[in-house]
Amino acid sequence: MTDIRKQINESNVQRRLAKAWRGGLIKTMADLEMATYGFVVSDALRLAKTDYPVTVDTTGFANNIYGAKLHRNITTGANALGAIGFKPWSLSGYRVITAAASTATTGSALGAALTDTAKPTAAAIDINPALNQASFEMDSTALKVNPKNDGVSWEEWASYMGDEFKNRLNRMFMQDVDTPITYGLQSLDRIISSYAEIAYGDIGDSAVLAENDADIYSQDRDGGATTFDAYVNGQAWGSGDRTFELPYLDACFTSCRPYWNNRMYSNKVIITGDDTAMRISQLHAAMGSVQIPTTRVNFTVNGIQSVKGADVGVEVAAYNGAPIILDEHCVQDTLSRIYLADLDNLHIGVLTPPTLLVSDDYQALDKFSQMGTWYMEGQVVCTKFKGQGKVRDIK
Repeated sequence: MTDIRKQINESNVQRRLAKAWRGGLIKTMADLEMATYGFVVSDALRLAKTDYPVTVDTTGFANNIYGAKLHRNITTGANALGAIGFKPWSLSGYRVITAAASTATTGSALGAALTDTAKPTAAAIDINPALNQASFEMDSTALKVNPKNDGVSWEEWASYMGDEFKNRLNRMFMQDVDTPITYGLQSLDRIISSYAEIAYGDIGDSAVLAENDADIYSQDRDGGATTFDAYVNGQAWGSGDRTFELPYLDACFTSCRPYWNNRMYSNKVIITGDDTAMRISQLHAAMGSVQIPTTRVNFTVNGIQSVKGADVGVEVAAYNGAPIILDEHCVQDTLSRIYLADLDNLHIGVLTPPTLLVSDDYQALDKFSQMGTWYMEGQVVCTKFKGQGKVRDIK
């Protein structure tokens, strides 16, 4: 019975093949396989097989290479410090005239006797350099094996820590007036403060400034207005913040300008946050201006310097010719405060510029490590306060 069925099946296949051939349906091997078996053999084999390719995540076969570079997903800027500028340390203080010898007129009758002599009031201001430092280390094993294992190199680690050190200096420089310092740099918010600001209150708008908060270089600002007062445009604590208007900034210029060298607008800079800069731009647009004016500046060791020419400098927004420099650490009420700095009389005095010290003396360190320390010795130096101004309590 089995032989008979086999013969019948073979006979059927032969008839099917002969019919397909006569009909011109067999032109390729695939056509022949389909006519003979009812399917293409190569397709059947392809469906039946199982592949095991090596992919990028195959265990034991893949290893990502990250490289030594540390990409910064945090802010490491120091715009405010860069805008103020650095100068070599010259003296640990200065003398200042705090009151004129006389404000009387100088007219005399013909043949009159000599007038009485007079002398101005002077004060000695002590400014001592502050030590600022930030240390980091890598143990000796990591130091040796990291370059062989695609680890972070010492050089990249030190470079990043240098950027972070400058950023931390900048954060200190941009602290609010009601955060007294024990060590380190004076803040711009304290430099540009006054007796009047005591009534404007703390950053939380919950009380007057605490005693000694506004003092600078051991000069008391609590007892009354003095020559060490800068110009501060604000309002009494507990009143909330005011909607910002350009006249507030104009008043800052008007009040500070009489104390500028030769009353010139050159070498002045505005420091604020992105939010306030955007508001200034919006107010310009509301006045019919297409956009806020711009100026070209160079960032130099001595701070922001205005320059001319189309091929040099960086174009930044400006107000009354003063470049507007943005700093994300600017003290903020609702909007960031605005600082108008007179760079003829304000700088960072540097005894030792930011410097990296490195030691791999295991016995001295008492550990098998290499240690680095970024450090700087210096202080914020202001030689004329009334030429500095700020606008606060704005929204």
